[in-house]
Amino acid sequence: MAITGGTGLVGRHLAQRLVTQGHEVVAIGSGTRKGRPHLPPQVTVVESDIADVQRLAEAFRGCSAVAHCAGINRELGRQTYAAVHVDGTRAVVEAAHEAGVERLVMLSFLRARPDGPSEYHRSKWLAEERIRGSGLTWTVLKAGVIHGRGDHMLDPQPCVLQLPRVRPGRAARTTRATGRCRRCRRHPRRCADGRHATCRSDGGRARA
Repeated sequence: MAITGGTGLVGRHLAQRLVTQGHEVVAIGSGTRKGRPHLPPQVTVVESDIADVQRLAEAFRGCSAVAHCAGINRELGRQTYAAVHVDGTRAVVEAAHEAGVERLVMLSFLRARPDGPSEYHRSKWLAEERIRGSGLTWTVLKAGVIHGRGDHMLDPQPCVLQLPRVRPGRAARTTRATGRCRRCRRHPRRCADGRHATCRSDGGRARA
């Protein structure tokens, strides 16, 4: 099985779970030096840009399924939401066809919508559309915020402001904050378990 974003948080946990079940795993990532030490030695690591169709096809060849975990939570230089999520997913679909892969699982976001509140949400929706129109057996998993050991997205400890009561027509300034906040979190191991079960199922096209 091939995993795009295989050196990332969810990809690493999925790779570990698959290896323990006796599967051969190919982890594909753009920053393999940082992610490689966190992967089991049995995993084949391939460095590739997410938009490199030929490189992806070479990595996918011989795999029965692809778990598309690659994604970003902030834009940096040429790594934009459109480039990574939309164009990257298009490349993954094309590479899967070229390599003869029949099953594709994509990790998306819970609030991905065509009229989503941000470019991130809208790009995830467009990526889902690429998957749904791929002609492959596909599953889209829509998760909330994923956080666990090895991830620093939510560091330092998130804070919420303690806002004072303000009388009508008045203004107030606050600098107080608290470390207590509610977060919609999902541990990467749980996502890995779900993706593993999906890839092992015999179902056809589905959306979760």
